[in-house]
Amino acid sequence: RRLAEHPCSEAVTLLQAEADGLTRTVATPQNELWQALYPWLRASYQVAIIEGYNADDRPAAAVIEEKLAQAATRGEFWWIEEGEEAAQGTWSQAAASFFARPNVYLADEQTLGDCLLARVILSPADETAATFATGDATIGLRQVKLGTARRGAPLPVVLYWLADAPVAGSYTVFVQLLDQSSSIISQQDNLPVHGLAPTDTWHPGALIRDPYQLAVPPDIAPGLYQLHIGLYDADGRLPASLPDGGSADRLTLSVEVK
Repeated sequence: RRLAEHPCSEAVTLLQAEADGLTRTVATPQNELWQALYPWLRASYQVAIIEGYNADDRPAAAVIEEKLAQAATRGEFWWIEEGEEAAQGTWSQAAASFFARPNVYLADEQTLGDCLLARVILSPADETAATFATGDATIGLRQVKLGTARRGAPLPVVLYWLADAPVAGSYTVFVQLLDQSSSIISQQDNLPVHGLAPTDTWHPGALIRDPYQLAVPPDIAPGLYQLHIGLYDADGRLPASLPDGGSADRLTLSVEVK
């Protein structure tokens, strides 16, 4: 009953549904909201309050912005606010200032009841895992984040894409897990973001958060495996330029399966 009556109940329901992903922290600047969220989310998340108190009596907004920056360096996190401004889709001043930084991106931003919720992502400007040339644009795979790979459990994989110009074509993403003999043991192919964000709809400079759950068979041996990531269309795979100066038709990463 208490959850159903809370103005952020829709946000709590969404966060509970997202609890098996890689975003493991929920942060808010509001103490009362922290108290309301903690009982429902503490089993799945670190529920943190980002408040402006400091012993040196510095401006609270500046302290909150610094704490947001520290939280972002530890990985993406959920940010939630409650109140009249939040219900109208407006962030508090301290959050808005931090979110305006050029290397900070928001994903899954939405108003739920009286609460405003977004996933906060920090993407270093000089970091790119691979780039793919389409002819009319360059698609950068800025980062790849992996969960723990365990036999018989899904492997969370999150890809972060960014195009420098409009992409004319629609490309399919492939994520493959291969054993030491280069045999594919698990694979997921789809248009980005479960088909909801085709590459020909991307806006230049907008970060695309593209999540996957790659099935890991229960009967494989523990050890090192390879993860292949790339893009293709009817004409084949796009060439990938790698940070070491090499090129291939995919990005290859090592994954330890436990």
